[in-house]
Formats: sequence, structure tokens, C-alpha cells
Amino acid sequence: MLFIKDKLLIFFISLSVYWLFTDLTSVVPILCVIILSGLNTYLGSLRCKLITMIIYICLCAFDINFIYFSPLIMYDIAESIESPLLYSLSAVCLISILYLKVFTL
Repeated sequence: MLFIKDKLLIFFISLSVYWLFTDLTSVVPILCVIILSGLNTYLGSLRCKLITMIIYICLCAFDINFIYFSPLIMYDIAESIESPLLYSLSAVCLISILYLKVFTL
């Protein structure tokens, strides 16, 4: 239960930052991150988390507004300590997100 409270806190902080820096008309990033994070929570397997992280990296490449919700996906990945591969992939995801944020402004 504590895991869900942590995810809600991270989601609401990301949502407030998203609303602070973007227009309020786009709800697609909010719905996508809720669906992907919900799949991670419901299924919980390593394969599911890897697939959702790859999907999220592709979404960030197409639309810069998805970057605001990256801490929620990173928390899902950092939560499963089963494999050091997840840490390296989350680091690659974070570097790619920072790269997109810096060079697309």
C-alpha cells in the first residue's frame, strides 16, 4: 500500500510541474503515463517493466511533454531490484530524456 501512495505522490508532483510549464489542453501524456504505470503495478514482471520503459522512451522522443512524468516511470523501474539491467536501462532513459530536454528548447 505504501508503494501506491509513493506513486500517487510522485504523480501529483509531476502533474503540478506539467501544469505549471505547459498548456492545460493536452491530457494525452497524463493518460499514457497512468496506463503505463498501472500496467507496471498490475503485472509487475520484469518483461513488462522493460517493455513499458521502451514505450515511454519512444513517447518521449515524439513529444517533449512526456518528460514531465518520467520520475513516475523511473520509480517503477527502480522499485524492482531484481536486475542490474534495469538500472542501466533507466540511466539510458534518463540520459536520453535530458538530451531531448536540453537540445529541443
